[in-house]
Amino acid sequence: VGGSSGGNDELLLLRLAASLKIPFAKINYRSFPGGGDVAKALVQREFVAGVSGYSELAPFVKDGNIRALAISSEQALPGLDIPTMSELGIDIVATNWRGVFAAPGLSPEQEKHLLLMVGEMVGSKTWHSELDSHWWQNVFLSGAEFSEFVATEQEQASMRTGSFSSSQGEAEISSILGRKYIMSLAITVVAVFLLIALVRHRISSRNREQLLREKLEESVLYAKENAAELRKVLTGISAHVNDEFESWNLTEAEKDVGMLMLKGLRLKEIAAARGTSERTVRQQAQAVYTKSGIDGRNNLSAYFLEDFFGPMAKNN
Repeated sequence: VGGSSGGNDELLLLRLAASLKIPFAKINYRSFPGGGDVAKALVQREFVAGVSGYSELAPFVKDGNIRALAISSEQALPGLDIPTMSELGIDIVATNWRGVFAAPGLSPEQEKHLLLMVGEMVGSKTWHSELDSHWWQNVFLSGAEFSEFVATEQEQASMRTGSFSSSQGEAEISSILGRKYIMSLAITVVAVFLLIALVRHRISSRNREQLLREKLEESVLYAKENAAELRKVLTGISAHVNDEFESWNLTEAEKDVGMLMLKGLRLKEIAAARGTSERTVRQQAQAVYTKSGIDGRNNLSAYFLEDFFGPMAKNN
């Protein structure tokens, strides 16, 4: 696991594999956008090894969650017991440097002002404190020196890539590209299937929505046409429930609680509707169960449903 695909981390791993004559196609490299993700993947044991800047892995190395195998700098970092690759017999030196760049077309005055500003920053106590806290090396170059350094880095990168490509690298790169194309094709196929499923789901949802709308319209129409009859039925149901409550000798408060429970309200909602505490409602609900001889809300609802549905006919 390492940084962005094609970046310094993958290039370092590519050079390491070539140096040790390990086919790069056999290495399962996973790229992440930053060192924090790399550290997390290593700590969670998702990968057996990783490549990143030391400053991003330092806290996890210090607490023992990650073991530092080697560092790619030319010299070992002071205070750290981590061997360089050169000390391990691997002739590879790689640094992850940073630069400050400006747009082209600057006037000599502007360029001079920027160089002085950056030079002043590099000489500050704050900058040196940052170097120490992040284990950075101070390799400050400015002006023409920095331009020459960048040109040299570009040339060396081209030579390294060319050298790798001229040997086993061509096959490795072809294999890497092949895997990426296969992965892209697989992702495309999955995306197509997901798109088809999404379209079918939307069509199905639209059809269900239309069916529900039609059923709702039919129900509303039926309710309007049979409003008087429905009122009689509901009145009869309410009267029947009230008669049962009377036979159980429920108080008025207990009747209200019982009716609200039959309507599906929870005890907390009943307490809010009646302006009382949930504890009081719980006691009143228990009184309903005790006086009726019915155990629990579900059995209370079933008691009245049996009256309305009547006995079930037996199959012959």
